[in-house]
Amino acid sequence: MKKETYIRITSGTLAILMFIGGYVLKKTPEPNENFVAYENQTTTLPKDKDIKIDDTKELDEYLGYSHVTLEDVYEAIDANDNLSIEESNLTKHLAHGILEKYPNYDLRVYYENIKRGLFFEVLTKEEYDEKYPNCGIAHFNAKDRRISIIEGADDKTKYHELGHATWSFDWDIDGVRLRREENIDSFIEAMNNRLIEAVTDDKSYSAESASLDILSAFVPSFTIQEYSKTGLTNLIDNLIVEFGGKANIVLSHIQEITYKNRYGNSNISLKDHPVLIDELF
Repeated sequence: MKKETYIRITSGTLAILMFIGGYVLKKTPEPNENFVAYENQTTTLPKDKDIKIDDTKELDEYLGYSHVTLEDVYEAIDANDNLSIEESNLTKHLAHGILEKYPNYDLRVYYENIKRGLFFEVLTKEEYDEKYPNCGIAHFNAKDRRISIIEGADDKTKYHELGHATWSFDWDIDGVRLRREENIDSFIEAMNNRLIEAVTDDKSYSAESASLDILSAFVPSFTIQEYSKTGLTNLIDNLIVEFGGKANIVLSHIQEITYKNRYGNSNISLKDHPVLIDELF
C-alpha cells in the first residue's frame, strides 16, 4: 500500500522529511503497534478542486465557522447512528479529556469526521490481516472515516485511532476535496500518544516519544494545541532555523533508531545518546 505525505514544505524541510518519513512498512509491525493508514487516493481533480490543508485556519472559509464547543461535539456523536453506546462514550470521553487538558485544541476536524459518519469496523484477526496487511492492529482511514480494529481491541487502541481522527481528514465540500493526511511516521505517532494521554496511558511509542520530547524542548511554541492546527511543520521548520544541517543529522539518527525499534526488537531513543545531543546542541 503506497503512502503519500501531504505537507507543504520548504526545500530545507524536504531533506528532513526524507529522513524521518522515508521508511515504509517493509514487514509486519510488532503486535503492540497501532497506525493511522490510508488507502492510496488517486485523483484527477484540478488543483483548485483538490486542496491540501496546512493550517486549520484555511478551513474557516470552507466550513463557515471557526470554533466548536464540547457540546457541539457531543451532539454530533449522539446524532451518529454508526456508533454504539460504548463507542459513543469513548468518543465523548476523548473530546472531554482533550479540551480539559488542551483547551485551545482545534476540535473541528474531530467534529466534522464524527458528523460525516465516523464508524468502527470490527474484524477477526484473520479478516484484518487479509484486508489490511502490514497495518499493525488498527488503523484510521480518513477518506471513509473508518476505524478498523481487531475484535477484542482494548480501549487504548480505540483511543489511539480516535486521536488520529482529531487531526486527519479527507472531505468533499461543494465539489472541493479538502484533505490533511498523515504519513506513517514516528513523530506523528508520538504526538498522537501525547494527545491521548489526556484519557489513557499509552506506551506503544515510548522511545519515539522520548526523542520527540528532546527535540520539541528546543521549540517551545510546538505544543499539542499548535500541532492540532499546523501539524509537524512548526517543529521541523524551527529546528532547521535553530540548528541548520545539525538538525538533519539528529533526525536521520531518529529515523535509524525508529526502524531498529520497530523491526529489530529494540527500545532505544535519543535520550540514550546524550553524547550526540551534547555535541550537536
